[in-house]
Amino acid sequence: MPKRLGIFSIYDPEGIVDEATFDTLTDLRTCVDYLVVAVNGTVQDPYHDKLCQIAEKVVVRSNQGFDAGAYKDVLFHHLSSKELQNYDEFILCNDTFYGPFVPFREIFSEMEQRGCDFWGLSYSDSPMMQFLHSYFLCYRAEVFFSCIMPIFAEHIPVESSDINCIYGYFERAFFQFPTKKGYHFSCYSSISNHNLVLYQCGNIFMREYNLPVLKKKCFAPELYVEDNVYDALQYISRFYHHDIANIIASAKRRYGFSATVQQVLQAPPRPARYFYRENGIRATDAELNDFISRFSSLYIYGAGYWGQILYAVFVQPTGKMQGFICSDKAHVPPEGQILGVPVYPLCDIQPDDSTGIIVALGAKNTQQVRPLLNRYPHVFYLY
Repeated sequence: MPKRLGIFSIYDPEGIVDEATFDTLTDLRTCVDYLVVAVNGTVQDPYHDKLCQIAEKVVVRSNQGFDAGAYKDVLFHHLSSKELQNYDEFILCNDTFYGPFVPFREIFSEMEQRGCDFWGLSYSDSPMMQFLHSYFLCYRAEVFFSCIMPIFAEHIPVESSDINCIYGYFERAFFQFPTKKGYHFSCYSSISNHNLVLYQCGNIFMREYNLPVLKKKCFAPELYVEDNVYDALQYISRFYHHDIANIIASAKRRYGFSATVQQVLQAPPRPARYFYRENGIRATDAELNDFISRFSSLYIYGAGYWGQILYAVFVQPTGKMQGFICSDKAHVPPEGQILGVPVYPLCDIQPDDSTGIIVALGAKNTQQVRPLLNRYPHVFYLY
C-alpha cells in the first residue's frame, strides 16, 4: 500500500465537531499513515482532545485562507520538506460532506487499480475548465511536488479572505495544471453527470453516478430540496446499510433539519427532482487557448471569480497578461492591482491589433459591456 499523508480541514463557527465528522475521520484514518487535522477558527476542548486521539497532529489556526490556506499552512509551517518526502500519496480533504458510505479502503483500492496520477470523488464537466471537486483530492507524489506544491508556494495566500483568489487557483488550477502537463486523472463517481447541481441532487449522484458521499449543504435552507434529501437518506440507510442518525443530528444542529430518523425512514418514496447548472457558458478551453495564442498582449475584463480563474489557468502561464480591466476609474482598487496584476479603467486601453481582451463577466454584465467593447477588434466572450 502506498504511504499516504492526509490533511483534513475543519471549520465550525461554534467550535463543534459532529459525530458524523468523526465517522469520516475514523474511516480515513485506516488509509493514511500520518493524519493532520487543520482547524480553521476554534475548536472546543472536548472535541480537540478527541481529534488528538485520531490524528498525529492537530493544528488550530485563524479562520483565514479557507481549506487551501489550511493545507498550505500545514505543508509549509507544520511539516518539514524532509517529512513530506516520506510519502507516496497526499490527500487533501475537508469536512463538507457526510460519508463515505463505502469504506475508504474500498475506494482507495479501486482507484489504485485505475493507475491514475490524481483523483477525486466527484467531477464538474462544465464546457470550460472541468475540474475535480476539491472536498476530496488525492495526488501521487510526483504530481504533488511538480504541480501542486509550486501552486501553494506561489499563489495560495495563507491568510486571504478573498474566495475568488483562493479558488481561482485551488479548485480549478489544481486540476488544470496537472492535466496540461500530461498527468492523468480519474474520478470515483461517473464524470458524465450532465451539469447536475451536486448540492441539490445528492440522491441522484448516489443512485445514478456512484458517489458515496452526501454534501452537507444539501440541508442548507437555500439549497434544500425535501424530496431529494429524504430520498438520499433512505438510500444511504437501505442500500449502503449506513446508520443515518449521526447525519441527521449534524444536519439538525447546523441547518435546523427537523425530521427524525424514524420519520425519514417511514416516509413514502419521493420522486427524484433534477437541477442543472445554468451558467450559460458556450466557449470551450480549446477556443480560449486558440484566442490566447494569436496575441502578444492580453487583458482580462473583470477581476472577480472568473477573471481570476482565467488568469491563473490560461493567461498567467503565457506571460502575456498586461492587466485586468474594469469599467471606470471608480472601480480600480486603491492599491491599483489584483494578484499583483495592474488594474486599468477601460478608457485607458487603446484598440490594438496585437492585443486581445477576454471578457470574464457573468452573462448579464457581459451583455451590458458589449456596446463598450465594439471599438476593440479582438474580444473573446465566454457568453
